[in-house]
Amino acid sequence: MIFKKRYYSNIQRVFVWVFTACAVVWIFLAGIPIASELISGTVTRMEYFYKVYNGDLLSLLFSSRNVFLEGAKNLFLNDPHFSFTLFGGQGFEYRLQNFGRLGLVEMDFFDLLFGVGIFGTALFIFMMVYFIACSLKRGGKSIYTFMLIVTLIYIFFVGHILFSAIATTFLGLICAGIVLTSDKKTMGEKTNTDA
Repeated sequence: MIFKKRYYSNIQRVFVWVFTACAVVWIFLAGIPIASELISGTVTRMEYFYKVYNGDLLSLLFSSRNVFLEGAKNLFLNDPHFSFTLFGGQGFEYRLQNFGRLGLVEMDFFDLLFGVGIFGTALFIFMMVYFIACSLKRGGKSIYTFMLIVTLIYIFFVGHILFSAIATTFLGLICAGIVLTSDKKTMGEKTNTDA
């Protein structure tokens, strides 16, 4: 708007430039104290949890999910029907009812593996690889590619993506955006080839 818009008059141009300059100065002056307060609060919180976890950086990074993961892994591997549950999983409700807090690790990849087994996890991985391949083919890098990669990192380390209705809806919208972007590029190539 500032550099490429064609203005109807010089007054409009001056108004846009003055308004933008004032907004930038205000954001800069008001934003520095707010940003420094947010950063200070984050550092204080991290120091507190560092002391709570007795200097264990892994527990700090994963918010103690690594402890739950160890217990859930042991329960999964020591299942009396392990030959079945390895491939078909134990089911989410079964894990919650029988294992209590260890039934939900809150790291979505591991919850998926323990809940639906290797087959279900492989299906999910194949779908995500397909969407990554669609987003990267023919130089199709877009905001959707970045969003999908960040979401997959969150799924692996943080959790609350695959098993949350709102977050999964956004994952679906990201995948739909990748398909639409891929289709537009494919349609553009067909049009260029036909001409």
